[in-house]
Amino acid sequence: MTVLQLRSLVPALVFTIAYAAISLSVTNSYYQLVLTLVPVWAVFGLSWNLLSGYTGLISFGHAAFFGIGAYTTALGQIYFDLSPWLLIPVAAMLGGIAGLLIEHAVGLIDDLLIIARVVSLREFGEGVIDFAAAIN
Repeated sequence: MTVLQLRSLVPALVFTIAYAAISLSVTNSYYQLVLTLVPVWAVFGLSWNLLSGYTGLISFGHAAFFGIGAYTTALGQIYFDLSPWLLIPVAAMLGGIAGLLIEHAVGLIDDLLIIARVVSLREFGEGVIDFAAAIN
């Protein structure tokens, strides 16, 4: 990285460090909730903007994987009494793993559909040949 690129990262790093320091020093549960949800929704909004704004695509699967992460964080707090700071990276990993598994399953189904199309075209071709042979 060049010095100019590093210099452009300084404000983001300073903001991140200050935000983390404020988040860790707050003791009121409401303010902790707000300080936790603001970056989560900001990331969700940025990713939605990237998907819909730049590509013009609409995806509801996007929200499903976000929901997997949200449920992971909430259930981890309720049943295991874990900190959200520990659960947010775990939730992101589980959402990513779910996305990879679903992508792999869709890829297998797509491969099976391609094979089915090839087989059906071959059968159709054989039927046409048989019909042509029967006529002559």
